[in-house]
Amino acid sequence: MLGLIVSHEFTALLRSKAMQVSTAIVVALMLIGGGVAGFLLQENGADLSIPPATGHTAQTNPLGFVMGVVAVMFVAIPIFMGMGALNSGVVEEKTSRVVEIILTTVKPRVLLLAKLLGIGSAVLVFIACYLAGIVAGASLAGVLPSMGNLTAAHVNPWTFVPTVLVWLAVGYFTFGGLSGALASTVSRQEDLSAVQTPVIFGAMIPMYVAIYLVPYAPDTTVTHILSCCPFLSPFMMPMRMALGAVGVWEQLLAFAVQIATICLLSLLAGKVYERSILHTGERLKLRQAFRGR
Repeated sequence: MLGLIVSHEFTALLRSKAMQVSTAIVVALMLIGGGVAGFLLQENGADLSIPPATGHTAQTNPLGFVMGVVAVMFVAIPIFMGMGALNSGVVEEKTSRVVEIILTTVKPRVLLLAKLLGIGSAVLVFIACYLAGIVAGASLAGVLPSMGNLTAAHVNPWTFVPTVLVWLAVGYFTFGGLSGALASTVSRQEDLSAVQTPVIFGAMIPMYVAIYLVPYAPDTTVTHILSCCPFLSPFMMPMRMALGAVGVWEQLLAFAVQIATICLLSLLAGKVYERSILHTGERLKLRQAFRGR
């Protein structure tokens, strides 16, 4: 049953006309922008050489900074996309009473996990399209960095890309599970913003910290401490890695802390989802959900 729900959520999001059209428009704009930029740069004889890294800041490692921003955005975008699709799906199933039928064959916690897996897998497909558009656009513009440029910027794509994907998965399950549980406490789409806003801001704050703090203070004590904190590490660690300002042991420590946080959140989110998913009417308060009303 888990596989069927995962497959259903995966295909439903992939077949979404809104997602298909918006993705096609974004990729087309990337290609057009790359072509126009390439023409203008060539006409003006711009110097496209990339200076090697001489440090770990945005000023001393510009290519690493750009790679870090791209990595942070590719962690953030799937989280926001996944939360939006998951929340609207949870409330839609509650409104149509479909969830009551589904829960006769599967446990609420399993249903939430299946929805996370299915939606997350579909989001990765759209993210892959965005990534292809960026690479193609950068190639058309003539600014696609070579392996030599990446090595000089302390970026090894063979380890950098898989590590970013790991942080993406960790961040997605952290914020997605929490968001899905909170969405189950409301019964109308109009009430979603009240429960979505705290989680959205909870994801936006570490994203901005990663972009505006880490590149300018990568080796400070504050950055080291914050990048190992739950909710912050999925955004800060990719930026620090792109700048060459983090060791393997630090990433492993941050990953272990984040996994422990996910385990704790899964217990809390599972309890809220289980006790709220069949509730209809006015919004169920978290205190009531934990008390099992």
